[in-house]
Amino acid sequence: MVVGYLTYLFDAYIGLIMTATYVFYGIVTYKLTPWVARERRKHQATRHIERNIYHESLANWVSAFDFNQQEYQKRRVEKNTYSGQREMERSYNIELVMNVLQSIVIFFGYCAFLFRAVYLVIKTQRTIGDFVTLLLFCSVFTAPLYKISHIYNTVADFCIDTERLLEVIRLRSTVTDAEDAYDLVHKGGEIEFRHVSFSYHDLNPVVQNLSFKIKPGTTMAFVGLSGSGKRTICNKLLFRGYDVTRGSILIDKQDIRGVTQKSLRDTIGIVRQEQSFYNDTLMEIVRYARLEATDDEVMEACKNAAIHDQILSFTKGYNSRLNERGVMLSVGGRQRLAIAQLFLRDPKIIVLNEATASVDNAIESETLDSFARISKSRTTLIVSHHLSTVQQADVICVMHQGHIAEQGTHQELLKLRGRYFILWNKKKTAEKLVKLEQELQRHYPTTDKASIDISDDDTDGH
Repeated sequence: MVVGYLTYLFDAYIGLIMTATYVFYGIVTYKLTPWVARERRKHQATRHIERNIYHESLANWVSAFDFNQQEYQKRRVEKNTYSGQREMERSYNIELVMNVLQSIVIFFGYCAFLFRAVYLVIKTQRTIGDFVTLLLFCSVFTAPLYKISHIYNTVADFCIDTERLLEVIRLRSTVTDAEDAYDLVHKGGEIEFRHVSFSYHDLNPVVQNLSFKIKPGTTMAFVGLSGSGKRTICNKLLFRGYDVTRGSILIDKQDIRGVTQKSLRDTIGIVRQEQSFYNDTLMEIVRYARLEATDDEVMEACKNAAIHDQILSFTKGYNSRLNERGVMLSVGGRQRLAIAQLFLRDPKIIVLNEATASVDNAIESETLDSFARISKSRTTLIVSHHLSTVQQADVICVMHQGHIAEQGTHQELLKLRGRYFILWNKKKTAEKLVKLEQELQRHYPTTDKASIDISDDDTDGH
């Protein structure tokens, strides 16, 4: 309709110019839109993968920390970030090329209109009013130019969205290697805490003037109430997740602040109460502890951890995939999988942090057997509320409000009749009550379990 009206108002050339402009604009859009769409899909797919890797890296930071794979995870994130950035740039560049070509078509069409309008005013009886009318119609064709403005706004919005990301990037770790840091040299595995004090953010002290020494190849256990500082000692300070506020921690006479973090964490292995795994096959999950390990070495580690047969029982065996929290395995299975990682890693110093807290007695017995094999002739630290797991330790430390209240072997501490004695009596009383409940249920099956409430808090050690 517009073309016909302009042809009637002016001449056929004006209609032809308008038609040609529409046609060339349509060709550019038709040819380039599938290209833009294809690159946009690639960009979205890359962003999806990128977000998943970010999520896994954040959700499983403990695994990266424990197995000293921060650099590997960093490279993985950087690789996908750069890939996403390239896809984004390519997508926007192609879209920009299409918009520029569209604008060029409109520009030449506008110029053609101007030249024809000027010619008609000069050579014919057309008035300036007709010229203005034609220009008004031409302004309709400038709409694609607004796309350039839209792209500019999109880029500006993107820059704003990345402000928070830039803030995160600017964050720096409070624990860094010294300029003259050297690799830790293992000479047996002696650990010494010298007058160590520590507090989070300069608030209430968690550890106060703590001093002790663990001889090479021996086992020291830490027990006590929650909040007494035992996990902070083994999880945070020994791994150098935080630096001590005062004092020093030494391994084989070497201050851990003077050695590289990589060499320190290569020397220490840990099994935690709660395990987290990456969404991968069982083979690769165990191999994560030592990336260069062969399949045979992974299987041997699983055999030592008594999980090899269970893995083979799965349809795909070692190629079975385990989701992030390992729900396809029981609590004991996840613990044994973590122990397999520890066997494969083969650390010089071992930390067992509440490693049997979530398992039943049968699984606890199997788990302790695995721990005994991996801990043989290695310096071992045990953190536990289950006193049955620490009885065989060479030294047991009873923590209270950030310091060692009692120290000795199991029998020595019982003779003291102090805090450890009270904890032990609570354990025995709880075991007797559990046995009593089982007997009642056996003889009186209809007895309401809710009528017998067994809790450590209800026992007073008497």
